[in-house]
Amino acid sequence: MDTKVRRIKILEDLKQTTKPLNATLLAKKYGVSRQIVVGDIAILKAQQEPIVASVKGYLYLRDEDDGMYTIACKHSSEETREELQIIVDNGGVVMDVIVDHPVYGELVGNLDIASRYDIDQFMDKIASTKAKNLSEMNEGIHLHTIKCHDQATYERIKKQLREGGYLYE
Repeated sequence: MDTKVRRIKILEDLKQTTKPLNATLLAKKYGVSRQIVVGDIAILKAQQEPIVASVKGYLYLRDEDDGMYTIACKHSSEETREELQIIVDNGGVVMDVIVDHPVYGELVGNLDIASRYDIDQFMDKIASTKAKNLSEMNEGIHLHTIKCHDQATYERIKKQLREGGYLYE
């Protein structure tokens, strides 16, 4: 298959689903290496395609995707699990974490956390790699982009985060 055709097909695959697509699975589908797919995605992103990488794979961001809200939070690393649980238990999807860096500006970590299972996977990866939460750079202050079905879901999440002491106001 021609390189341009493969990239068009990968882009079509991304546009046809709302679930993340794993580079390894795309590589098998198109008979190339995972690294070739990663390169194809990089080229598509350079062509201004709104593709983001999450821990579960690549997502195509649609303009018509509404229900995206940004919320400011503050907590310790030990409280990360509870904060994420409040969001997903109340119907939200944690799309990312954003922190402000004094040199680089806004740093974004793509998360795509929609369930307690996803939270477990994320927390296990933090522990096994001994990585630190991005929020530790700013004394626990950070933003999340959360996807909600409606305004009521967002308001419920905000209320629960406030009651838990996680909302930064």
